[in-house]
Amino acid sequence: MKRIIQVILIVMCLASWGFADDIFISAVMDDNQILTILSNVPKKKFSRREFAALEKTAEELVKEKRLNIAKEIYLRLLGTSPSKKRRFNFNMALGDIEMASGYPQRAMQYYNVAQTLYPKNVHALIQEGDLLIAANILDLAQENFQKVLKLDKNSDIAKKRLGDIFFKQNMYVKALEYYQRVRRNAFDRDLLINMLLCYRRLGQPQKVLDLADLHLEFSNEAYVHFIVGLAYFDLENFTQAKQELLLSANLDPENFVPYLYLAQVALRENDLQGAKGFLAKAQNISHSSVASIDFMFAQIYYKQGMLASAKKYAQSAIVKAQDNQSFIAAVCRKLIELIDRGG
Repeated sequence: MKRIIQVILIVMCLASWGFADDIFISAVMDDNQILTILSNVPKKKFSRREFAALEKTAEELVKEKRLNIAKEIYLRLLGTSPSKKRRFNFNMALGDIEMASGYPQRAMQYYNVAQTLYPKNVHALIQEGDLLIAANILDLAQENFQKVLKLDKNSDIAKKRLGDIFFKQNMYVKALEYYQRVRRNAFDRDLLINMLLCYRRLGQPQKVLDLADLHLEFSNEAYVHFIVGLAYFDLENFTQAKQELLLSANLDPENFVPYLYLAQVALRENDLQGAKGFLAKAQNISHSSVASIDFMFAQIYYKQGMLASAKKYAQSAIVKAQDNQSFIAAVCRKLIELIDRGG
């Protein structure tokens, strides 16, 4: 207790002298000590210097990831009826703390209060919009980011988010309308990948290749090489498809999916042994848990006339098939029927 009293006296002196008390408090005191001080201070308005010291202390604590105690300080400061601007800042800070702590619903409550205080604040609209996207409430998220664009027509964040909203709804043309308006210096990996996927799903593989060539700064991204490989596959340029898919596999050795498509390339080139080799690699990485691998093995063994092996893999694929893989299960059942009838 004596130690706490000494610390309180030092902090009060520092506050009165106007030194860097916020850094001192967060460095010298643990969370329980700060809580003790807060609980012992009468619930009245702090002096201007005490208020400023606590405000900066909370900011320092957030930087140090000491979120619970930072939250307590912000709540205490809110209880003193601060100015409208400070109420906005504290609610935004509390929303950020709740987000970082994994409580998006609580965060939304604070962001809502902040947005009510300043309805045209872009930062509040963006934070709230991001939460709405995460909750898949896309119509309200769209409204938020449309408001942002009205307030700031150059907001690349708003353009990206609106593109993401339409991308999530498989509205690829509409998504590209917003993605294409993002300025070059605001491009990032996720934006590029979504645009590449839009073009491929719209059946425009050449545009996939053209866009990838414009953004060579992402040339070491495994998923970019993967999508480019698929575009070459769509164009039936199997040599380039194989090259890109191998690059993707090498950059992301824990991902078995490129090997599935490499097997498809080998099948298109009538290289059944090569296809089996790629499937074996996919099987090893996935620990033999993927229905599509067994499905492709069944097809290959059937083509080779090895009906017993084909049936074994078809049966295995049926067992492993998920609800969204009913096509695989259905085809494998037909294959088994065909084998049982004599091939």
